[in-house]
Amino acid sequence: MATTGMVNLIQRAVAHPAMQLLFWLQFAAALTIFTYLTTTQQHIPAGNTDTVLHFTGNFLLFLSTRLAFLKFKSQWFVLAFALIYGSAMEISQHFLPTRYFDTQDLMANWAGVFTGLALAFLVELIFKKLAARQS
Repeated sequence: MATTGMVNLIQRAVAHPAMQLLFWLQFAAALTIFTYLTTTQQHIPAGNTDTVLHFTGNFLLFLSTRLAFLKFKSQWFVLAFALIYGSAMEISQHFLPTRYFDTQDLMANWAGVFTGLALAFLVELIFKKLAARQS
């Protein structure tokens, strides 16, 4: 019975207009931050740190986008958006004098997005099972 109450509470909280506004604001902030960081010169040590940052950034981008579009679009829309945005940011670096395109970074971007998708599917599956118990 405790899980039933928790599922209802989470569903009501996510549907609240204030939460929807918060999701959109965090999405706008995420896009602003990601665009700034990928189009300006950054001093990041070479090696695995850069790959981890690309993976983590795109993982968070997927989750941020999923929250913003939770009520409006499917996970497939979010997947397409995150892949296109992450790829565009990496490709755009080819045209910037202080940045460069790197296929390893692009692969890390995609891996982060697909990991976010896997987590979103897992969370959705858990909520469906909890909701099925409720009925």
